[in-house]
Amino acid sequence: MKGDHYMNNNEVKSVLEQYRDADKHINLANRQLEDISAATGFIPLCVVEEQERLKSRLTQLMSLKISVRRALERLDKTEADIIQLRSIEGLGWIKCACTVSYSIRQAQNIHKRALRKLGVFLEQEGTSDHVNGEEITL
Repeated sequence: MKGDHYMNNNEVKSVLEQYRDADKHINLANRQLEDISAATGFIPLCVVEEQERLKSRLTQLMSLKISVRRALERLDKTEADIIQLRSIEGLGWIKCACTVSYSIRQAQNIHKRALRKLGVFLEQEGTSDHVNGEEITL
């Protein structure tokens, strides 16, 4: 739609990097929450606040994963494959192109087009609202 702002390719790449690393951060947060839950006796306020922060991050990360999965499902198969290979798995252009049986230039063009589409889809999913262009960190 004319006049609407959608995520640019760099913002989409940032979201995909966060998606790629989300499981690592989820596992870390869960381990930290388990450690807090195992504590007995008096729990200082700062520990309770940290627990709430971790829970909030887990919610953000799970929401991010769901939004990105939904957006990826809306791409055609070749676009989704190239995004998976290049942006999520981090393969080089030669391997990406060979895997999908396209030239490097064609794979790059499909990747650019897919990033633009993902920007629109992620905006529609509301991903920019909770990611807001900032990396989710623990």
